[in-house]
Amino acid sequence: MTKTWDSMTYNEKIETLRREMARFRTISGEMVNLQAKISVMISDFGETWNAMRDTRSELDKVKKDVGTLKALWPYPQKKYSKAG
Repeated sequence: MTKTWDSMTYNEKIETLRREMARFRTISGEMVNLQAKISVMISDFGETWNAMRDTRSELDKVKKDVGTLKALWPYPQKKYSKAG
């Protein structure tokens, strides 16, 4: 049976507040831990994203160089049959 705040004694109110403050500290600590984990995840994602972007940039440079070399190749390219 739940009592209303007005019907509680002084000691019951103090005990209720103590329990709520303990619960708040627990929730607050969990929030701090969660924020730290999220910060690490964001940092890791940023590093991964930058590495992917750098790799893509290098790959594009290589593709461009290959295209240039193919265009400048002085000998006719042989076509090979894949008959098997």
